[in-house]
Amino acid sequence: MKIPRDELDILIARMGELARQEAKRNGTYIVYQNKQGQLVREDADGRIVVVKTKGDLPNG
Repeated sequence: MKIPRDELDILIARMGELARQEAKRNGTYIVYQNKQGQLVREDADGRIVVVKTKGDLPNG
């Protein structure tokens, strides 16, 4: 089964939002790479903390 890129992008965005909602409900956090290439932790209260910068990541 092949999923078109635009549909895949929508699914990925929805999964990210679901993870954010669950983290908030459970008082925990999510970790992801932002558009600047930084690895960040987003806390349940919305605070975002840079964990690593692009230069610290593999192939960065």
